[in-house]
Amino acid sequence: MRKGTHPFFFFLLIIPYGLSGGYVIGPALGFIARENGLAVSDIGAIIAATFFPHTIKIFWAPVVDTILDRRKWYLIGLVLTVAGSAVSTAIPVNATSMQTLIWVLMLGQIGPTVVNMACEKAMAEGLPEAEKGRASGWYWAGNYIGAGLGAWAALFLYRRLPAPWMTGVAIALAMLTFGMTIFFLPKPEAPLRERVLPKVVAVLRDLRSMAFSRSGLTGIIICLLPAGACAITNHWGTLASDWNASEDLVAWTTG
Repeated sequence: MRKGTHPFFFFLLIIPYGLSGGYVIGPALGFIARENGLAVSDIGAIIAATFFPHTIKIFWAPVVDTILDRRKWYLIGLVLTVAGSAVSTAIPVNATSMQTLIWVLMLGQIGPTVVNMACEKAMAEGLPEAEKGRASGWYWAGNYIGAGLGAWAALFLYRRLPAPWMTGVAIALAMLTFGMTIFFLPKPEAPLRERVLPKVVAVLRDLRSMAFSRSGLTGIIICLLPAGACAITNHWGTLASDWNASEDLVAWTTG
């Protein structure tokens, strides 16, 4: 009989993260923004801003590792993610509200980073070594499927509901539903009392060592290249009108 967490639970736990990315970073927002008259360059600025918290999350990762347990952090991240999704869809996607939208979307992506970290923390602490590979596979499957569902749901519901904010509420309710899976995981042990600052310093040292190593520098260069960054994949929705692609086609093919 199995003891502990089944790897499949990580498929469910990470779906709220994917749902958020599917709307904000995926094709849905780009399609809606272009339809509302925003230039491709402005949409690129919005998408870039939403990536910013994911770029600097290494600075609060040590806090998640040292303070509170993984369940509490997951719930904190889930609440922030749900709130960010609901609020962002209540803001008009147009040139007038663009600056407000950028700030709300950028701050709204802090929650998903915490959800992500809490899931990884749960895998690292709550699974035997033999199960971590399977859990990682389920985790990434949930991430990608969640992103696809988020993009599809946002585009599908945007046209069919009376107000845009209702789309955000519907996605937020789906996030909460999947997020409740956290209560099926064994209750975590109390975290060790460690100081945060030494953890941050250790992360910066590791980052410096990686950046100045041959393999690390090579990896950084590859990631910064257009092909390595895969930035164009975030513009499928934005460029849909240039290819005469309908909303339904975008929803079903990219979502």
